Amino acid sequence: MILAVLLQVAVPPLDGIEALSVGVWVRPLRRGEHHFLWRGEVQTAPSGDRLFKPREDLVTFLLGTDERGFFMGAVHGNGRMPFPFVTLNEVPTHAWSRLVAVKDVRGFQHFYMNGALAWSDVEAAAGGVIRPFKDAGGPARTHGEVDDVLILPRALTAEEVRADYERDRRGSTPGTSIALRPEGKSPAPLWESKVLSSGTATPTIHAGRIYTISSAGIVVCGDVATGAVVWKHRIPGAYSASPLIAGDRFYAVNEAGLTTVLKLGAEPAVLAENALEDVILASPAVAAGALYFRSDKALYAIGR
Repeated sequence: MILAVLLQVAVPPLDGIEALSVGVWVRPLRRGEHHFLWRGEVQTAPSGDRLFKPREDLVTFLLGTDERGFFMGAVHGNGRMPFPFVTLNEVPTHAWSRLVAVKDVRGFQHFYMNGALAWSDVEAAAGGVIRPFKDAGGPARTHGEVDDVLILPRALTAEEVRADYERDRRGSTPGTSIALRPEGKSPAPLWESKVLSSGTATPTIHAGRIYTISSAGIVVCGDVATGAVVWKHRIPGAYSASPLIAGDRFYAVNEAGLTTVLKLGAEPAVLAENALEDVILASPAVAAGALYFRSDKALYAIGR
């Protein structure tokens, strides 16, 4: 069942166990700090840093993201540190990701994202702290669009984490774009391409070319007849809005309101970057010589 509000989740008996694995499927709709699954109190230090201290009477855990959208978590304490650990793995918006954290019998933590190891403190000086699992009982909490909560009183192996992910993959990795040729009642496949797959944005076709943009800002141009890749180019930011083409100009606005303008051709050329400094998830439109952008707060018209 998909949970999209703040809810309590039952926790199995944890008193006296020796290891713990927690996991959850998440689909964040915006970049920034999220607490998807947690048990215990997340505090804020005077410096603004998040604190998540272990407790002697409760087994605590946290799976979330920091203010930049990077995978953040802790299981029964983050080694000798009072704050949750932040990995270098960015959790994409508008896509499902499987987050898993394991505290093994030696007191080491292992963080997994989509079945792959993101980080482990086995070789960290602050890692490997063994704390008794003493637990007075009580629920965990979830927030946001989450599903399939895992709270298991043992340490999953890397192979088990991978198998757990493979059993329920749900579009967290780029899919496949398929071009179809309408023929009678059953359209015939023309080509398939994983490189030309998009995230949330819809592909755009112009002058015999297909253009896609991933959630991470990878623009790919391909031949619409064959699916062959013509070029790839990265532009800054994370993207939910579909791109717009007017003439030989390609417009893409990222979630932070920065619009990148590319001149199309055999190779792309960046013509301009314009910042509206507003959150924009909706796709732009063009009419009567103006470009229109809609944020959560305003409608912008950009003319000559």
